[in-house]
Amino acid sequence: NEFILEVSLHSNTLGLKGMQLLRQHFTAAPNRVRSLNLGNCMLGDEGAPEAAALITANLPALERLNLASNGFSDDGGVIIVKALLKNTFLVMVSCADNTFGTKTVDATAELIGTAKVLKLLDFTNSIESVEMRRTLAFAASDADGIRVEVGEVQEETLDDRLQHVAEYMQMILDAEAERAKSRKSKKKPKKE
Repeated sequence: NEFILEVSLHSNTLGLKGMQLLRQHFTAAPNRVRSLNLGNCMLGDEGAPEAAALITANLPALERLNLASNGFSDDGGVIIVKALLKNTFLVMVSCADNTFGTKTVDATAELIGTAKVLKLLDFTNSIESVEMRRTLAFAASDADGIRVEVGEVQEETLDDRLQHVAEYMQMILDAEAERAKSRKSKKKPKKE
């Protein structure tokens, strides 16, 4: 239908089967949908290839895609990001509130370097590691035109650092006590 510009299926239980049907119908006939919200549709890693197929179909009207809160792990994240490398029309993609790791971060770094049209990639609350969030934030800051939202890139607080120092000092004290104990046992003469 040429009058439908936005489709929201947010919080539906599409899963793999529903995503297969949606992708099939969505790509079969021309449409003018500019925004597709598939957030919280229980796709999981099983549905990631279907979402990726929708992305690689490179639909000219589709500019915004929401895949947030779908239970994607690092494996699903890589599939989605690699599909984005082949898309030339999406401007904004949200993959917030999933669970991505090193493989997705590495694939995203490649995407950041090559993206021409994509302007916003939202990974908020999807990457637990502060170091990986920092890596993506710095990669995006060096790229022209693309912004990657990763949530807060917080430094350790003073309390966190003090806790690490206290733990390290306790380890040193424990090791020293163990050495002193072993020295005492060596010095004791054997009774005959």
